[in-house]
Amino acid sequence: MTDKTIDMTDDENILELYHRISENKQELNDIITVKDENENILPFDDLDLQLVEKIEWEPKKLGDYNFNIKDNNYNVNINSLISYKNYSTGSKPNDWTERLDSGGSWSIISEDWATKNYALRQNTTSGTLNEERVLSYDKADDIDDFEIVVKTRFDAPESLRYRPIVGRLSGSVGDENGIFVRLIDKNSILLRIRENGDIIDAHEVPMDLSDNIDFWVRLYVIGDELKLKAWLDTEDEPEDWNIETKNDTIMTGDYNGVGFRRIRNDYFWDIFAFWVGESGIDTGVKDFILNSIN
Repeated sequence: MTDKTIDMTDDENILELYHRISENKQELNDIITVKDENENILPFDDLDLQLVEKIEWEPKKLGDYNFNIKDNNYNVNINSLISYKNYSTGSKPNDWTERLDSGGSWSIISEDWATKNYALRQNTTSGTLNEERVLSYDKADDIDDFEIVVKTRFDAPESLRYRPIVGRLSGSVGDENGIFVRLIDKNSILLRIRENGDIIDAHEVPMDLSDNIDFWVRLYVIGDELKLKAWLDTEDEPEDWNIETKNDTIMTGDYNGVGFRRIRNDYFWDIFAFWVGESGIDTGVKDFILNSIN
């Protein structure tokens, strides 16, 4: 694993970090441990972010929140692992929000095949075929550099139109901007970039998929660098990325999450793992995630 260091000598970066923390201070105060160089716990509200010189993103167990101060360097790890077992069944997760077209039937269900016996399901039987529905993870709002890994499956008697991952999303229906991992059929996974609703870049990973088969998708979005890999749950994660490309058109966005377009199909996610910045994990992210779930 490798560390990711972000230069924090720029006042704009300091203010951006301060904004992200201060707007969620009440929540973060309960989950972030702050220590000085002598391992003394410090009051969260007393942090002086003007002392920050750099941030080092260090991969740790997902779900752990550490904000350790030493020599004016802040070691930060704010990551999330969603296995859906801590949500109420029968309704949409309370910290996820519908974007673009509304009306998607999102709910938590209990299923034996899911990693922790619970999954996010989308099942919509009404509406038009071209409605664009996205469910974004609230804690990933306004974060532009990230890695997302999902474990997902579908039950699709009709042609596929779903998005295992959506990143850097902004805009409105027909005028959306973002990075979309999507399936059109059961023979490939696409990485598409949209600007003002138009596809401006597209890449394809051939893959033999079928109904009710679990597979993993991993998306890396750091600056203008985009990477994608996908593999069946019965396989090991490939050493190499299936897609490696660069595109500086969509460098920022408002939301990150999952989505779909085609109705009358079932789409499922039972794991959604999110890193701020890069995870630092070369391969073996599946085992890392599964070992991190309580």
